[in-house]
Amino acid sequence: FKADPRLISVMISLRDQMETQLSIVLFPLTGEWFYAAKEKGAYLNGQILDNSHVGSDLGKSWVMMNHQSNAENESDEFRKLDKDLRSGRGARAVTRELPNAGGNVRLLADAWPNAVAFVHDNSPKYVKQGPWDIIPPELIVREAGGVMLNAKGMLVDPFKPEMVIAAANAAIANQIIELLPRASSLAMEGVDLAAGVHARRW
Repeated sequence: FKADPRLISVMISLRDQMETQLSIVLFPLTGEWFYAAKEKGAYLNGQILDNSHVGSDLGKSWVMMNHQSNAENESDEFRKLDKDLRSGRGARAVTRELPNAGGNVRLLADAWPNAVAFVHDNSPKYVKQGPWDIIPPELIVREAGGVMLNAKGMLVDPFKPEMVIAAANAAIANQIIELLPRASSLAMEGVDLAAGVHARRW
């Protein structure tokens, strides 16, 4: 945490009937206060957050990767995506970031200009993102117009060890997902990845 004060966050959510009603992500060392209420928008220090300033072209954007510290625990899916994102079909910039679940909410702020997505490896071999890491930022990201999806293009399940793709908008998320091998097979089966964003709410 000494590396960057922006990494330290306190995250809290209120849930009712398995639905997230309220979320708060506080960065105590920077004074940033992100919060959202279901269907009432997302805010940063009293100012509304939205994704209107975020582009939808992956090739012009910055993607951050939250990798496993031990490469032996890294999933094959994440490893391949990391490589493909750094190809001609991928993003303009791809960086590996220190573990930072609260950082998902920064995608809708100006803290990281041109950063549009944060991909977290959550291999069953070594679960990095628990429900407490996923649920609070998910509501804030969603209320600001972003998404948090799994590799199938569905809303991420906080109670399953699966890859988490947090993106400032659905267009960016789907361009990332299309790089995954699974996306090709889904397309052959006639699955609309964009439609999956609205397939499940929690």
